[in-house]
Amino acid sequence: MIDGLAPWAVNGSLLFMALDLGGSLYEHLVVDRAWPNNVRLIQPGRGGVNRKLFWIPIHCALTLLLPVTLWVCWHDEGARTWALVAIGIYFVPLALRFEAAAELTDAMAREARVWVRWSVIRSFTVVAAFAALWMAARRLWPGTV
Repeated sequence: MIDGLAPWAVNGSLLFMALDLGGSLYEHLVVDRAWPNNVRLIQPGRGGVNRKLFWIPIHCALTLLLPVTLWVCWHDEGARTWALVAIGIYFVPLALRFEAAAELTDAMAREARVWVRWSVIRSFTVVAAFAALWMAARRLWPGTV
């Protein structure tokens, strides 16, 4: 059973991690440049983008797939190590508070700017997690990935 599930779990994790990276880059390059000055851009109730439509399915899929990936990699020490690295690096930040605020206070605006700056680093962590998953896949199937 594990052998049949392994490609689906690992490749699914890679796919959703790639989607996470693409979404992170889009938000950093497009959305994050504007919303700290206009919070309505990230408030769906006020005509802004509904980021939850993208992020909730991505994070749910990764939350389910990453432990399964670790399970199917467990028999190979190298793949297991890389899967553990990917899980250790990956985290889901919470930014819903900005979406809920009617207007940003000065303190929240400062916090929003810091959040946007840290988004760059979060994108690098997703790249690192993707690379770790890629290495796990290479350990499981040398020469095919």
